[in-house]
Amino acid sequence: MLRILTNRGTEYCGKAEQHDYQLYLALNDVEHTKTKVNSPQT
Repeated sequence: MLRILTNRGTEYCGKAEQHDYQLYLALNDVEHTKTKVNSPQT
């Protein structure tokens, strides 16, 4: 997996060193792309 698209929910976003999900993505070289604000159909 090279990239993942998520919304901007707190379960997916935060400081990488404090957020398990973003830390996992960083350790596995997965790019994290987020949807635009108020536009979940991005």
